Amino acid sequence: MALLTILKFPHPILRAKAKPVTDFGPELAGLVADMADTMYDAPGVGLAANQIGVARQILIYDPEPDKEKRAYQVVINPKITIAEGEEMGEEGCLSVREYCTEVKRAWKIVVEAQLADGLPVVELDPDRFRQMLINVLGNAADAMTTGGTLRVTTRQAAGGSTVVLDVCDDGIGIDPSIRDRVFDPFVSTKRDGVGLGLVNARAVIESHGGTIELFPTEPKGTCARMTMPATTRHG
Repeated sequence: MALLTILKFPHPILRAKAKPVTDFGPELAGLVADMADTMYDAPGVGLAANQIGVARQILIYDPEPDKEKRAYQVVINPKITIAEGEEMGEEGCLSVREYCTEVKRAWKIVVEAQLADGLPVVELDPDRFRQMLINVLGNAADAMTTGGTLRVTTRQAAGGSTVVLDVCDDGIGIDPSIRDRVFDPFVSTKRDGVGLGLVNARAVIESHGGTIELFPTEPKGTCARMTMPATTRHG
């Protein structure tokens, strides 16, 4: 763990325009991991690179911070392409401690960003993994019956020994009555499903030495997290 210093207002770099990230190597992965350690230690729900003295377009966030689960998302070089509606909500900032205020935000946004590069190599059966991932993406898309945003993020974890792939939607979520049984045969999250998609997904992931879990996201939706062991080589 490496805890970074969070700069406080009115430090000038907090007002500086962040530059796009161009180097997606191991140094970036290390910075993101350190930012996550710092955010959870603070504790907070989000942290931008400016706040730790790096004027680059990097943001991490976790609406329900949990040091054990570490379900944070990483957004690099974000660009808001769609903003709909308005809502008011109370917000705080780790750079302005002991102060919260009502902030107007878009009710819904669509963000373009980049996946992490320079990740460790994961050895896998490309055909089986591709089909499994298509099924997981299809489940996420089907859950958004009235539209929504499907987010796919990658990052390395555990000091670079694993690669994490998250597929998150803002759909209807998992029925609480079957949440503990979603990986059991013939238990489906879809009304017309046969209940074998997630069973097969877990079989594929576990055959590669990895794990898969599903958990709810806030304010709604579901995230499928696939964690795979990395080799010693980098891509």
